[in-house]
Amino acid sequence: PYCMKVMPIAEEIHQEYGGKGLRVIGVVPKKDRIKEAKKLIKSKGITFQNLYDKDERISKLLKNDGLIPHTIIINKSGKIILNKFGTYKLIDIKEKLESVLE
Repeated sequence: PYCMKVMPIAEEIHQEYGGKGLRVIGVVPKKDRIKEAKKLIKSKGITFQNLYDKDERISKLLKNDGLIPHTIIINKSGKIILNKFGTYKLIDIKEKLESVLE
C-alpha cells in the first residue's frame, strides 16, 4: 500500500520539525483497516498522532476515498500550503516546510 511509502517520510518530518511547531497527523480512513493499521503503526515505531476515521467523516471532508495518501500542509495562519494526493519525496516536502516554518 502507498501508506507504507509515506509513513516513514511522515515520521521523519515529525521527528525533524515537531519541535518547530509542526504537527503531523495520520488518518486511517477505513473502519475495517483500523486493527491492521494499529499493528502497523506500532511495528514501524510511528510516533506521530493518528486518527481512526471509523465513520469516514474526515475522509469525506477531505474528499479522499481513503485509497491513496493525502498530504496537507497548513501554515500557522490556517492557509493551506500543500494539498497533495499520492506519494512524495522527502525533499519536496522539506522545501515546503522550510518556507512555512521560517
